[in-house]
Amino acid sequence: MRSSTWAYMAGEALASLRRNRFMTIASITTVMLCLLVLGAVYTFTCNVAKLAEVAEAQVEIRAYLSPKVDEKALRAIQEQLKQIPGIQSFEYISKEKALERMKQQFGDKEGLLDGIDKINPLPASFEIKVAEPSMLSGVAETVKALSGIDEVDYQKELVDKLLLVTRTMRFGSVLVVVGLGVVTIFLIANTIRLTVYARRKEIAIMKLVGATDSLVRIPLVLEGVLLGVVGGIAAGLINNVVYAYVFKTVSSSMPFIPLVLPQAVNGKVLAITAGAGIVIGMVGSVVSMRRFLRI
Repeated sequence: MRSSTWAYMAGEALASLRRNRFMTIASITTVMLCLLVLGAVYTFTCNVAKLAEVAEAQVEIRAYLSPKVDEKALRAIQEQLKQIPGIQSFEYISKEKALERMKQQFGDKEGLLDGIDKINPLPASFEIKVAEPSMLSGVAETVKALSGIDEVDYQKELVDKLLLVTRTMRFGSVLVVVGLGVVTIFLIANTIRLTVYARRKEIAIMKLVGATDSLVRIPLVLEGVLLGVVGGIAAGLINNVVYAYVFKTVSSSMPFIPLVLPQAVNGKVLAITAGAGIVIGMVGSVVSMRRFLRI
């Protein structure tokens, strides 16, 4: 097909959108609202994943050493820890460092610990982080079996509950996104169908005077794509502005809540809403006009 033909069809699509201003505005608004909700849910899902990731990263194994462990035995344990599959990193916490941490936790009441330096009952330990939270139990059992390790603590019940919550959050978020995506496609396709239906007489006349299916279909598909992309971009931009405001507000008032940075998610949201708008506009137009081309 020649470029002049494509230019003509694009011009017809734009002219048709101007002539049918009410349906154009209605369609763009519907697309924008549906994809705005989709973009918001995606942003929320990203933050749920971030929250789960941060929560899981806090989980660690604490292995307490026997008081009888000397420097040679300590080096041997460190070498053994390096060989255990699943251990991402570990840090040795001496008795002195453990006491210093306790003093910091007491804060203004640090004076209650006066004199404890001479006896220091706190044991030395290793703080161990694993590559995957699911590996905690297996790694803990392996570490516990090492010579020189008196006790291993990783709060098994709490960790199991945390992993259950994070898995549920991730799975639930995915279900919401998929379900909302299906609903969005249905609503937008029906909106575009109404637009095509409102022009059924125009399509019938074009067919009666000899217009080919392509000559009728392509301008309508271009219209659907334009409606979809404009609505999608508008939805993405609105979502980005709102999320930037939410991020700034939450970060200043509740800095302990880990949120995804706007610049890390906004580009993806805009790409998703614009891309979804194009695909849905195209598919919706093709499906909606099929019955009107059977003349």
